[in-house]
Amino acid sequence: MNGFQRWAADNGIGDFDGAVAGVRILLRQIPGIGRTAAAMGILLPAAGAVITPLIIAFARSTDYSTSLPVVLTEITLSIAAFIGVTVMARHGTGH
Repeated sequence: MNGFQRWAADNGIGDFDGAVAGVRILLRQIPGIGRTAAAMGILLPAAGAVITPLIIAFARSTDYSTSLPVVLTEITLSIAAFIGVTVMARHGTGH
């Protein structure tokens, strides 16, 4: 376990919150980032609960293909969910 992982574990930061911690730490110079990170902490698990079944349904519809277009579509869906959460969190906190 590296220093950041130890710090995250000591501060109760879970798997989804690793991204939130990264945003909070790496973007700390941006005004209001603490509120944005807090909103992301709530929205990321919800987005994961929504996007995961959609990605599974897509994978099932392609017979769990590992072809490049299928995998890139799945990756794109995941990234879109993360970006959506980030935008919602930022705008939802008044920034």
